[in-house]
Amino acid sequence: MLKTWREERDPHAVPGFTARYGARRRKGLTQRDVAELTGVTEGWYGKLERGVLDHVGDEFLERIVRVLGLDSAQRAHLWLEANGCEPPPLSNADASTIDPVGAAIVHSQIYPAYTYTYCWDVRVFNEAAARDYPWMMHGINVMIWALTFPEARLQLIDWEETWAKPMASEAVSQPNVIS
Repeated sequence: MLKTWREERDPHAVPGFTARYGARRRKGLTQRDVAELTGVTEGWYGKLERGVLDHVGDEFLERIVRVLGLDSAQRAHLWLEANGCEPPPLSNADASTIDPVGAAIVHSQIYPAYTYTYCWDVRVFNEAAARDYPWMMHGINVMIWALTFPEARLQLIDWEETWAKPMASEAVSQPNVIS
């Protein structure tokens, strides 16, 4: 199942992939590609694909979901196969706390747009943001994604200087931002 999903995934659909690895003529990702994009070794990912591993952490499975662009049914199937249980529910912003006018402005933008809380939790985002930053659909905190997820280094230009260092210094100055 993982092999099929991996081989069907269009590399151009993975944000930042072609900027980092160049254009590809063939469809699909290699085991090495998925391993690098999810932050594990190729050997470890290969064991997962062969079904050798007994239990896999939820955070890693969510990385697989994002990199392979899996839908909710595929996500559920992945969890059942990997861990024998249903996946945890995805966290979403509480729509009752979002100003409808602000949400409408975000949704009306043609470029990626989103709002977030002082703790960097995404509150509302538009279709362009979902397309370019698919991790938003998984309810991930912006700072956690930018500092800890391998694909952030592909998507964020000048990741270390422009993103990582300023965000890390903010996290240190506000210790309750990331808990």
